[in-house]
Amino acid sequence: MKLNVLIFGFFGQFGGREIEVRNLIVALSEKYNVRVISMGHMSNDSVAIKNLNCVSTSIFKELYRSSLGLRITSFFSKMHNSSKLPTYFFIENTISKKLFSFYDKKSFLLESEIKKTDIVLYCGVLESTFLGDMIEYCNETRKPIILRTTGTVATINNKIGKLLPKVVSVIAHSKSNTRALLNFTNNNIDIVDQTTLVENKLLHISILKKEKLTFGYLGRFSREKGIVELLRIFSKLDAKLFIAGSGPLLEEVENEMTYNCSFLGEIEPENLAAFFSEIDVLIIPSHEEAGPLVGIEAMAAGKIIFSTKVGAMEERLKGTKNNFWFDISSESSFLALVARLHNMNSDEIVAIQQANRKRYLEKYSIENISNQYLEIFEKAKDSNS
Repeated sequence: MKLNVLIFGFFGQFGGREIEVRNLIVALSEKYNVRVISMGHMSNDSVAIKNLNCVSTSIFKELYRSSLGLRITSFFSKMHNSSKLPTYFFIENTISKKLFSFYDKKSFLLESEIKKTDIVLYCGVLESTFLGDMIEYCNETRKPIILRTTGTVATINNKIGKLLPKVVSVIAHSKSNTRALLNFTNNNIDIVDQTTLVENKLLHISILKKEKLTFGYLGRFSREKGIVELLRIFSKLDAKLFIAGSGPLLEEVENEMTYNCSFLGEIEPENLAAFFSEIDVLIIPSHEEAGPLVGIEAMAAGKIIFSTKVGAMEERLKGTKNNFWFDISSESSFLALVARLHNMNSDEIVAIQQANRKRYLEKYSIENISNQYLEIFEKAKDSNS
C-alpha cells in the first residue's frame, strides 16, 4: 500500500519554488499518495500542480470551508473590493483579523493534515516561525519531516537552526548552498540539484554549426539578476540578444534595450524549447542564485553558458570545457568571453554544447533527480518503522 506524503509551503502560481514542487510531485507520485497544501494563494492552474497526479488545496481554501464566520466576512470583503477572485482569497480581511487568530487557525489546520500523513515535506526558505512550530509538531507526533530549501540559504535563525538535526534530511541544490546549514547540522544534509520537466523537448533541439552566434537571457527582471547591467554591456556589442521574462524592473529593462535586443515577454514552460532554439549562448548574469533552473535547461538544450559564479553553476560545469565565467560588475570580463568565443571554430563550440547536454543526461535528468529524491524518502520510511 502506498504511503501518504504531505508537501507544504508558500506556493503561488509560477516561480522557481512552484517548479521545484512540480519536480517533487513527478518524482514521488508513482510510489506515494501526494497531497499538497499551500500556505499562500494557489489555484488549480498553478505550475506546481497543474495536470499532475496529486490532491491539492490551500490553507485559505480549507479555512474558508471550516468556518461560517470566515465565509461571511470573506464574502463582504470581496463585495467591498468588487473583485472577481475566489471568495476565499479575502479571508484575511480587516474584520476577520480582529475576530480570529489566524496563526492559531493555520497551525491547527496544518497539524490536522500532518496527523493524517506518513511523511511530511516542506519546500521553501528556512526562516519562518511557523516552520519551526511544524518541525516541533512532527517530532512530537513522530512524523518524519524533510526540508527542501529554495533560494540562497544565506542565514538561518537560531530557532530553525537548532531544529535542523531533528529532521530526516535538509535538501540543498549545491554544496555552496549548505554553508549556513553546516553551522547547525552536518550529517543529514543531502545535495539534490534541479531538473527540467520539459526535458524531452529540450533534448530534441538540434546542435548546429553556426557562423554568427546569438545570445539569450531568461529570468526575472530584478536587481539580483544583473539584467540591467547585461543590457548596458550589449549596447556596445554587435551581437543579437533575446530577452525573456518579467519582473519589477520591466520598464527599466525596456528602456535599456537597444537595436540588437529582442524582447519575447514571459515564456511559459511549454514554450521553453522555442526560446532555446533561438539562441546559442545562455547568459546568467546574476549576483546571487540557488541554481538557477535556467542553467539546467540550457545544458539539456545543448547551449554554451556564460555565467557568474553563482549558485550551483560551478558544480554543474566542473570538469567541462564550458569555463565561461565573468563578473557582471566588470564589463571587460564579459567582453573578453565574447571575444574568446568568436575566436573558437565551430567544431570546438559544438563539442562544448554536446558535452553540456551529455553532462545533463549523466547527472540532472528527470530519472536521476527522481531517484535521488526517492532514496531520501526511503530513508524517511526507515526512520518511521
